[in-house]
Amino acid sequence: EEKIGQKVGNVKIFDIKDFAKVAKRDKIDVAVIAVPAQFAQSVLEKVTEAGIKAVMNFAPTPLRVECDVKLKTVDLTISLESLSYFLAHSNNANGKNLKPNSTERRNAL
Repeated sequence: EEKIGQKVGNVKIFDIKDFAKVAKRDKIDVAVIAVPAQFAQSVLEKVTEAGIKAVMNFAPTPLRVECDVKLKTVDLTISLESLSYFLAHSNNANGKNLKPNSTERRNAL
C-alpha cells in the first residue's frame, strides 16, 4: 500500500525526493533514519544534502558522514538487552539503583 501523501496523526508522509524542500520550509534541523539497512546510506546522503547537521540512525548498519554532521547510531539490540537486564534485576528502576528512603534506612539499622 502506498503511504506517501497519507497522514499518521498530524504528520504527513512525504516522498524522500521532497525532503530538501520540506526541511527548508519546516526549518527541520534534526533527522531520524529508521529504514532497512540497504537504504540507510542513501537516505542519509539526501538528508545531509538538504542541510541537516544532526541525525539519529536506527538502521542496523554503520553510516559514513561528513565531519560537520553529528551522527548518533542507536543499536536496538543492545538497547533491548539493556532493558531486559534491568527488568530481570528488580532492585533497579530506570536503569539506576535507587537509594533507600529514610524510613527504609531506619528499618535496616
